[in-house]
Amino acid sequence: LYNQAVAMTGGQAPAGGIEVQVVRTVPEKVYRRLPRGDFRILETYQRALRSAERFVYLENQFLWSPEIVATFADAGARGTADAPLAWLRLEPSERGTETELRLTRWPGGDEVVLATAGFHAGPVEWRA
Repeated sequence: LYNQAVAMTGGQAPAGGIEVQVVRTVPEKVYRRLPRGDFRILETYQRALRSAERFVYLENQFLWSPEIVATFADAGARGTADAPLAWLRLEPSERGTETELRLTRWPGGDEVVLATAGFHAGPVEWRA
């Protein structure tokens, strides 16, 4: 896509009109310059979830921290019929032999397993 955009602009890279926020996580005690670590990804996710009024889309393979789960639950507690919340995620099953496509909906907090599948290949078994 980048090459197409450059070609469409006469060989000049497009500029402006796009906002990007880059954040990182660095565990504690890894680097001397950051003895307490850097947890801006967690802070950014929490801020987005707490301030959302209509829609938040987060995509992250490692969205499992207890703080984020608690933030989702807090946001869900504020869900209403007019402003519902849904959390769709792919997680390992309790057996650890497959992944589960899970959906939690608020208000109510009900959770359903929509499908199961292998970790990297194999058939998808739709359940709902």
